[in-house]
Amino acid sequence: MSPSLPPRRALPIALAMILCPSVPVLAQQVIADGDDQAPAAGDYQTSEPVEPGNPAGHVFHALNGGTIVPAGEVNLRTGGMRAAAVRVEDAGSHVALTGGSIVTTGYGAAGVSIASGGSAMLSGTRIETEGQASVGVGLEGGALEASNVHIITRGGLGHGVSVRGGDVQLRDSVIETHNSASGLFVSDGTLLAERVRLQQNTSGSAVTLDFAGNARATLRDVQINGTAAGASGVSSGLGSQLLLQNVDINLTTNVRARGCPWGAMWSSVAGGSTRQVTTAAWSALPQAVAARCCWMTW
Repeated sequence: MSPSLPPRRALPIALAMILCPSVPVLAQQVIADGDDQAPAAGDYQTSEPVEPGNPAGHVFHALNGGTIVPAGEVNLRTGGMRAAAVRVEDAGSHVALTGGSIVTTGYGAAGVSIASGGSAMLSGTRIETEGQASVGVGLEGGALEASNVHIITRGGLGHGVSVRGGDVQLRDSVIETHNSASGLFVSDGTLLAERVRLQQNTSGSAVTLDFAGNARATLRDVQINGTAAGASGVSSGLGSQLLLQNVDINLTTNVRARGCPWGAMWSSVAGGSTRQVTTAAWSALPQAVAARCCWMTW
């Protein structure tokens, strides 16, 4: 009698388990429409544009009170026009990311887009935008809490963080801007930035409070470095409210560099409102200007 042999499939399966370790998840869109989603750690990407009635380009999309909290670090990437790696909309909707990365390449895209009462929390996430008119984080009503994030904008006419309604709290983070962009832009809503470094590698203001809305911002323990011709530190427009505490503005170019566009401030902000600047300093080569514990009235 011939000896019994193990099934022929056993050895190939065993070898496959040893030689082929688990690979990261590669998936597409995750939608939380009124429910809770906990996607696995891994890579998620989309290439479609976002068009009216067709949000297929968003990678993580929470709406109608839905929540997305990944089970581990995720890397999100979008390639379509106006596509957001994370889109949160409607009251009660929420997305939370810890670590990982976000990359967008399309025109008008967003790393994180929050609207209509949604909220998001980011911790240790790297966000990079490459397309024109794109933002690292954009709010149009809602709330964001972010810490230890690193935002890089490379496309023109974009912003690191854009607040057009809602509330942003940003701490212990870095924002690098290139190609005619602002690190922080507020036209309506509130922004608190604490222990943040802004690297303005292009013309324009690292921090812009628009005159068109009801912009309110507090910068505390913030470092602003301007390295390009035409770079400026802070620009505050009509009706805005700005509080600077321990803010250091350092402009290292000697071509049209301005720590604060004082002319625009004094002429454009009306009504006699007063802001306090505590331990603020700014400098521009070849001449340095510094201010300590002063009041500014627009």
